Amino acid sequence: MNHTILLILVICGPVMADDTGLRFSLDDTRDEDGRTPLVTPWRVVELDPEYGGQWAVAADLDGDGAPEIVSAENFNERDVHYTSAVVAQKLDGTVLWRWGNPDIGRKAWHHDVACQIHDWDGNGQADVIVCDEGALV
Repeated sequence: MNHTILLILVICGPVMADDTGLRFSLDDTRDEDGRTPLVTPWRVVELDPEYGGQWAVAADLDGDGAPEIVSAENFNERDVHYTSAVVAQKLDGTVLWRWGNPDIGRKAWHHDVACQIHDWDGNGQADVIVCDEGALV
């Protein structure tokens, strides 16, 4: 199964004097009146087909000044949920690292996954934090 993350950078310019504001709708597939901004992907990143999931967060993980994408899967059986697999990738698709067991995770979107990025230990570097089965990793 192939997963893709679309990164969208939106820069909103000035609003026309007769306009009531910029309008975005998740249901719009065309620009009927010529006034709705059309958003195109800035970059498409192919996710790791084995470890990549539908949950994604981004931060500069390797200190090069560019963000990396962290994608995660979750385990879900009998209302037991935890992060089962994680992959960190550069914007060119290069894999930095993989963690967990991708064979037990759900690749289809269902709900958020316990995977975030924060400077947990205060050392100025981004840390990837996940809730594994019974542990915060």
